[in-house]
Amino acid sequence: IHTVVFATGAALELKPMRDITPQKFAQTIDTDVNGFFNIVHASLPHLRRRGGGSIVALLTTAVKKNLENDGLSAIPKAGVQQLLQVVAREEGSANIRVNAVAPGVIDAGIVNTDFTADEIAKSVIEACLGGTPLGRMGKPEDVAEAVVFLASERAAYISGQTLHVDGGFSA
Repeated sequence: IHTVVFATGAALELKPMRDITPQKFAQTIDTDVNGFFNIVHASLPHLRRRGGGSIVALLTTAVKKNLENDGLSAIPKAGVQQLLQVVAREEGSANIRVNAVAPGVIDAGIVNTDFTADEIAKSVIEACLGGTPLGRMGKPEDVAEAVVFLASERAAYISGQTLHVDGGFSA
């Protein structure tokens, strides 16, 4: 193992925090934060034995610039972001780099499935696109290229960072 990529998330629910049940909030924290911890914890011995490596987590651009009704996505991913920064600092001496890619609205996956029938979700996507200087959704390839870059030796001196792939939305 030389690279670990963490990409997870429960079905996204865009709603005000007052409408999210404590159970749903705990489940999402468990999936994202505890899931990342468990993957990192299991992979660190292997990365240390080989003399280093890279861990890349997929977050959301909402860790920097969130929108109304997006707390169930932003809050757990911000927890993952903090955890990766701690691990980057602790494991840097073992030549283990830990970074993240924070996608904005990407024309794939959850945007094409969960959001198509939900009016709140449609309004969030429209707000994101309206606030995106590049004026379009990203492509899956945009995110993949960022992950590959951060995992590669071209990013050998980058650790503890989040690369926003969001068309300028978070600027």
